[in-house]
Amino acid sequence: MNRVSPSHRHPEPCASSAPGRFYAYATDEGACSGHKVPEAESLTDAAIGFLECWGPNDDADREEVSVTVIDCETGAEECFRIAVATGAMRPC
Repeated sequence: MNRVSPSHRHPEPCASSAPGRFYAYATDEGACSGHKVPEAESLTDAAIGFLECWGPNDDADREEVSVTVIDCETGAEECFRIAVATGAMRPC
């Protein structure tokens, strides 16, 4: 059995003291690369807010980005594919 020692464990995303109910991250980069989105009022708001603040640079050749959002109050988690040019969203 592989066990991670407490000193090597990554903090839980929602344990951050940063303000906000929703924690969002680029799905392909993992939860440790995410941020709480303080102004978000829903999972979709958090996905768009994350992309606006921490999304790919303008020179990135991506048509879509996957963003996963966790509702820190309920534990709900959802993944969205977002078109970089238009902001159109669909589930992953």
